[in-house]
Amino acid sequence: MLKAFCVKFVRLNGILFTRTSLETFSDVLGSTSSSLRDLIWSSLTEDMIFGKDTSDSALFIVRLVTLLIFSVDNSKKDKEGQSYARNSLTASFELLGHVMEQCAHHHLRRGI
Repeated sequence: MLKAFCVKFVRLNGILFTRTSLETFSDVLGSTSSSLRDLIWSSLTEDMIFGKDTSDSALFIVRLVTLLIFSVDNSKKDKEGQSYARNSLTASFELLGHVMEQCAHHHLRRGI
């Protein structure tokens, strides 16, 4: 599941970085978001969702956030491509929303 999400995430970022295939953005974002949500919810019974231990999971989240921030920053450099900036923000908020939801659920489950 992790590999499937990574492939979809790379495709999504390819659309945002190359500024091509805007017509497929919604479908690719939906597929990527669904894949991340499935990955997160399938692992609710496990302690770690993105690796063998806490450091693997933390590193995965840092990489995900870093790529999304770079995507937003990169899209703002193109004055004519307002739709790409909007798409970068949409993708970032949607995907990070799933991660935050998992963090909140994990926090509540542990009773911290």
